[in-house]
Amino acid sequence: MKTKPLIIFVSILSLISAIIFFTQDRPFSGKDPREGKKLVDPLILRETTSLVLHKGDRTVTLQMLDDDAHWIVSEYFDFPINFQNLTRLGSALDKAKIKQFTTSNPERLERLQFGKERIEIFTTEETPALTLHLGKTVSNRGRFVRFNDEERAYLSDLTLFVDIDSKSWAADSLTNLVSEQIAEFSIEIPEEKHPLLFTRSNTDAQWEIASQKNEGETPLEDDINNILKKMMQLRFVETTTLDHPDVIDAAQQPRTIRLKTFEGHSYTIRIGKTEHPQVETVKDAEGNIHPVEKPHPVYVWINSSDPADPINELMTRRAFIISTYLFIALPTSRDSLIKNIQKGTTDESSALGDIFEKPE
Repeated sequence: MKTKPLIIFVSILSLISAIIFFTQDRPFSGKDPREGKKLVDPLILRETTSLVLHKGDRTVTLQMLDDDAHWIVSEYFDFPINFQNLTRLGSALDKAKIKQFTTSNPERLERLQFGKERIEIFTTEETPALTLHLGKTVSNRGRFVRFNDEERAYLSDLTLFVDIDSKSWAADSLTNLVSEQIAEFSIEIPEEKHPLLFTRSNTDAQWEIASQKNEGETPLEDDINNILKKMMQLRFVETTTLDHPDVIDAAQQPRTIRLKTFEGHSYTIRIGKTEHPQVETVKDAEGNIHPVEKPHPVYVWINSSDPADPINELMTRRAFIISTYLFIALPTSRDSLIKNIQKGTTDESSALGDIFEKPE
């Protein structure tokens, strides 16, 4: 057997091994002190006053205004925050841990796709207490992270989607009441000169007709409660400027609903739909363009008798668009809410009940 070629081959392998050894990341001789530790120091999370989320060139700022945990979304007109979303983000950061050190090699760092997303956590200082740079996600393993300006990457078990849609961070709830609170309920009906008014003496009592009552009439409990359910949990789907032409148009002939609680607070809710047609153009399968009428936006205005109620101030910032369905489902006649025992229940009231049972 010729030994010279074999020696040469072994030498080549040794050289390749040496090159690999000196060019790739070499593991630490000991365990990295961050491994197994929490991704974010719990003390930092407890003292957090704002979070700034970055993705590409877009940013959303979540800011606490005071010690009473009053958070706002700065990029969405300083609206109150959706606290469920904030809790979800905080929980993800609190639970995440560092699994292992990954690399400090510049070439490998570049392949881990840092630079697109980061989270800045502020406490009481003007500079971030911690900046987390987020790299690529590893399926079923977590996500690569870098701390502050360090050129060192770690693999964490963080599972997090960085949402920089500022509107999605804003709380969309406009009313937050429960049926047990309501003592009085009135609603304007197109064919009636005066609003229909219903009252009850306590939360367990039946509704009574407090407006002009005709002989043999009784309230339709289910239909009244269905309307109340919608009004007590109103949510907006979009906002616009107060002077938008659609807002002015919708405010011309609104439907007015009033609620009064057993504690004496009252809420006036006006709901209006734009009347002028809105048309958009669509292209069919053949490439032809056709005009199509769009749904008319529906707006809501809410006023609370309590001057300190945040909804009053919120209504001065933006105009609120709600689901068109809520306007369509409003009763259009006396028979929608009141049954005449002598005549029986009308078909319209039954249909109204069916409408209110449909999901939005």
